[in-house]
Amino acid sequence: MKGDGEAAPARVVNTVLLDFGGTLDSDGVHWSTQLAAAFASSGVLVERSALDRAFLAVDHELERWPPIATCSLEEHAVEQARRMLVRLDLDEERAPAVGRGFARRAEAQLRRSAELLSAARSGGDRPRFGVVSNFTTNLERILHDVGLDRQLDVVVCSEAVGLRKPDAAIFRLALDRLGARADEAAMIGDSLRADMAPARALGLMTIWLHGDEVFGGGDLSVVDHEVRTLADALALCAPGGGPR
Repeated sequence: MKGDGEAAPARVVNTVLLDFGGTLDSDGVHWSTQLAAAFASSGVLVERSALDRAFLAVDHELERWPPIATCSLEEHAVEQARRMLVRLDLDEERAPAVGRGFARRAEAQLRRSAELLSAARSGGDRPRFGVVSNFTTNLERILHDVGLDRQLDVVVCSEAVGLRKPDAAIFRLALDRLGARADEAAMIGDSLRADMAPARALGLMTIWLHGDEVFGGGDLSVVDHEVRTLADALALCAPGGGPR
């Protein structure tokens, strides 16, 4: 893994794949950690391991909930919080405050990410951008609401295509839709297991957006670059880019 003080070998990157949750909506912070902060800000204090179990269970429920297809990010977050509160045997009337707090922060970050992608596309070398995400079928609605859809050339959503990370097939599908080569592409994501490992196996440059000290883990050997912000990750993909 290349650190800030080491120069990486020169590599042409004309295609950048990005994770969604924990990458575009925060600088490497998993949804479970973001929701933990939203719960705490709303005065709902829950032991973290119990919160994570509820989060994962509800995530699977929402994948099978037909109304999710048309939900905004706020509607999604409120429903997620409501179901988590029910599982935790807590007052579900707190859900709107938790969900809205989460959504406000995430939407602001998503708009900043749209600005970063727009700036990256403004020069002479115009990279192609694609999202590869394990997410519910409202992903494109969320991206449209914050203006990110205008900066993306393809969106590959697990629930829409029937493939899930870390299956390398979902990355191959994104590259095929972009007409891109793996050795000229990079993957930016917050998960070592779901983002970095399969992308590295296919030959993409891997850029780990490391911002969560609680959720997840994995093999650091699959990481080419470790960064703390999306801006730094995109800088590595620019012509002549390298660690700052």
